[in-house]
Amino acid sequence: DATLSSPRIHVCCMEAILDACVPGATVLDVGCGTGFTTAVLARLVGPSGRVLGLDVKEEYVELALANIRQDDRRLLDARHGQHAVVEA
Repeated sequence: DATLSSPRIHVCCMEAILDACVPGATVLDVGCGTGFTTAVLARLVGPSGRVLGLDVKEEYVELALANIRQDDRRLLDARHGQHAVVEA
C-alpha cells in the first residue's frame, strides 16, 4: 500500500521519458501517487501540453490534487491552460 516515492525512482522514470516531454506534448502518468511526477511533467510540457495522471486509489488522486494545488494551482486551472489532470 505504498507509493514508489523514492527520489531515485523518480529520477529513473524522468530520465527514461525526458526526451519526449517537450512543450506541447501529451504525457500519461500511470500510478501518479502523490502527484510529484505529474507536476514535474506538467512543467516540462508547458501550457500547450497536457499531462494525465491516473491512479487506481482515490485517496492518491485526492493527495495528488492537493499537492499540485498547493505547489502551483495554475497547473490544474483551465483558465490558465490546464495541463495537469489527475483522475481515478
